[in-house]
Amino acid sequence: MKYLNMMGLVAILYSCDVKADTTNNCQRVNAGGLSAIIEVEIADSNASHTKGELLIRLNDYLSFRYPNNIHTRTYVKKVNNQDLHRFPVQLSDRTNFMEVDYMSPVGNGSVKRSGFFLKQFAFLIRDGDSIRIRINKDSLGFRGKGAVRLNLQLGLESIENDYKFDANNMDSNAAAYVQRFITLRKKIAEQQITLLNGYKDSVEQEVYNRLYFDIIGRRNLTLISVVNAMMVGGASIEKEEKDRFNRVAYQILMESLPDLDVPV
Repeated sequence: MKYLNMMGLVAILYSCDVKADTTNNCQRVNAGGLSAIIEVEIADSNASHTKGELLIRLNDYLSFRYPNNIHTRTYVKKVNNQDLHRFPVQLSDRTNFMEVDYMSPVGNGSVKRSGFFLKQFAFLIRDGDSIRIRINKDSLGFRGKGAVRLNLQLGLESIENDYKFDANNMDSNAAAYVQRFITLRKKIAEQQITLLNGYKDSVEQEVYNRLYFDIIGRRNLTLISVVNAMMVGGASIEKEEKDRFNRVAYQILMESLPDLDVPV
């Protein structure tokens, strides 16, 4: 996911730690601004005796392609299995971006990412959310106020990860090769939009629109980027055939990209 969202105020993050099933004195931040509560429950048997490493980062602006540290609040903690960590946060706008990272103990004092945590992913967190994140060694899930939105994002990403395309098997039939890739990307986007539409009445209109155009934008960016990479990087074919592939590839690509529909 690639985001660029212009927001104005610096948010303040602080935390307090408690054990699961105990009470605590943390209160929701409310200085007249926007706020949310995030709780993190650790469910990793590997961390029973050796601590894992948890990181939560909140961003006002987020771009994985052009990383920046503008208005970023980072929470880092060494954690054990069955820990519960709770912290209120102030937000600078109705929607901020939240990254969750976890590294599980693997022995010899080392920790390692696996599963979901191998790639960057940003969740949309909004004013008034009160979220419980349950973290396993290679996955996570959400419950509480705002959880429907976050679990929807997990579902959309799961569809993305279900499909693979072998870009190494470029055959000399340029039209067939490019068409297969376009068909795959369209299929992914169609399934994601079908899932998103099932939640249309369950998420805010602003969130629906943002996720819809993320799907369309990711589809189009991937199509153009991959076809361009094939053309620039090139297959091991003769120049004449390569030139023909380039012409056909872009022609098919441009003809296949539908107009963007504004969601109603």
